[in-house]
Amino acid sequence: MIQIQRKLDKVYGRILCVLSVVAVVVALNSSSLQADVISVTKFGDPVWEPVDFHLFTAPVGDGVGNPAFEEFKNTATTILPEPEYVFNPLLFVGPGSPNPDFQNDIGEGIAAAGYKEGDVFSVAEFSPTAGVILAWMNVPGSNAPDGTDPAVPDTPDYDSGPTISNALFPITGLYTVRRDGELFEPTDNTNPPLPPLDENINPPFNVEGYSHFPFFMAGSTLFADPPQPAVGDYIYNVKLQDQAGNGYVVEANFSVVPEPSSLALACVALLGTLAISRRRQS
Repeated sequence: MIQIQRKLDKVYGRILCVLSVVAVVVALNSSSLQADVISVTKFGDPVWEPVDFHLFTAPVGDGVGNPAFEEFKNTATTILPEPEYVFNPLLFVGPGSPNPDFQNDIGEGIAAAGYKEGDVFSVAEFSPTAGVILAWMNVPGSNAPDGTDPAVPDTPDYDSGPTISNALFPITGLYTVRRDGELFEPTDNTNPPLPPLDENINPPFNVEGYSHFPFFMAGSTLFADPPQPAVGDYIYNVKLQDQAGNGYVVEANFSVVPEPSSLALACVALLGTLAISRRRQS
């Protein structure tokens, strides 16, 4: 009877380990987002709206070098390349040549670059050099007005059409990152305010506002304060607000899990523990 029980324990242990490893591998290779991964809450009555949400892993850099986090900039400009988009220190990724068809630019750019999307990532994909990035595009809402000055183009992308007015800028961003319900980064995290498209930008703009603007946020173990393990369940919470006091709160949920190889080693240890336990019982 003891011999039979030992064999059953080994079988059950191996099945559990195999299923665990398979589950992690399947989750890590999943590229689709579940409906509950990203939630959006509107406050006030903004004339702009966020669309084309994506959660993916890509290089973000370790903060070393000048400029710091050059890899994050390269990731963003790979997704939104020239000539339609141009890097600008004040805008991050700003308008380039006219681009009236922008609704799906982020998703198309991520697919073209081959970055992995999903809501489950490995430790290596949330490391001091790689990160989990939340990105989306902001576009005029159905209530967005056209420009008011016929002598000035409404936006860099078209002369006349729905416009996110310069009067609504700078748009401010406040965000928090939580791991297993506890703060992972300091609470007072703010994105640099996005300024109006005017003569203060270099090179200057002479338009009434934006046709669209992207948002990128990256997290990794590099930003943990105090340092924490990578494995856990995470929530990104982002609040974007315009100068009229209107905007959106966006939340993204994802998990960081052990590498499949690490889990396999843990399974070996589990099977060894079961064997030792049974020997002692016999």
